[in-house]
Amino acid sequence: MRLMPPFPAGESSLSDRYWAHGFCIQEIGDARFLVINTCWLHESRDELERGVVTDYTLERIKEQLSVLPKRPLNVAVCHHHPHPHSELKLGFDDVIRNGQKLLDLLSDDGPWMVIHGHKHHPKVEYAQGQFRQPIVLACGSFSGRLEGDNALVSKNYFHVVNVLRMGNRLAGEIRSWSWIPGFGWTEYSAALPSFPSRVGFGSTADINLLATDVVDLIGSHPFVAWSELTSKEPELVFLMPRQLNYMEIGRASCRERV
Repeated sequence: MRLMPPFPAGESSLSDRYWAHGFCIQEIGDARFLVINTCWLHESRDELERGVVTDYTLERIKEQLSVLPKRPLNVAVCHHHPHPHSELKLGFDDVIRNGQKLLDLLSDDGPWMVIHGHKHHPKVEYAQGQFRQPIVLACGSFSGRLEGDNALVSKNYFHVVNVLRMGNRLAGEIRSWSWIPGFGWTEYSAALPSFPSRVGFGSTADINLLATDVVDLIGSHPFVAWSELTSKEPELVFLMPRQLNYMEIGRASCRERV
């Protein structure tokens, strides 16, 4: 709270709102950034083990979004995760209290992406919900020490998110670099860590139909360059890791496998 320049925004008024109300909103061109203080109640010992978005903060966020012009690109940034992230024995009690309420509020407003930290395990997926579920990117860790089972599959990362399509659902590509001793920040082989160096989000394609189209494009060729495939089937760029994995496993038969 005493940092200079002010945190998390350069404008004192925005930073004051963040500390006083648990959030602030900054708009840059067509993009809107909602920065949420999920550590807002950490002065209370009972709240130290998890994040929170209070009912008061949710009411104020909803109120402010209702009077602001709509934006095609909306990004919420917070420390804790808004929905369960318990893989690799990373725990399940530290999820944001009222996290699903926050996700539902955002989906009612428009297309949103939520970017969070806390968990040192990266992944990207859709939030739970009935409509226009936000995309949730868990960044992993830029420089934290990785421990336990997570140390076997994760690295230290930074990411560049490229939003290529905006509408009812955001779509784009995430490029990631990991720290490799002796080499520095490097675009890595997808086979090394669990999170690919390039991954998409936001595809609306039927995966089985897309798999059939890819099989037809490859035909009898031993291989086809990724750039050629994506030029003819742009939806491939927007596939999340498990969707792409399904394509690789199931394309020969083009049938859903159990």
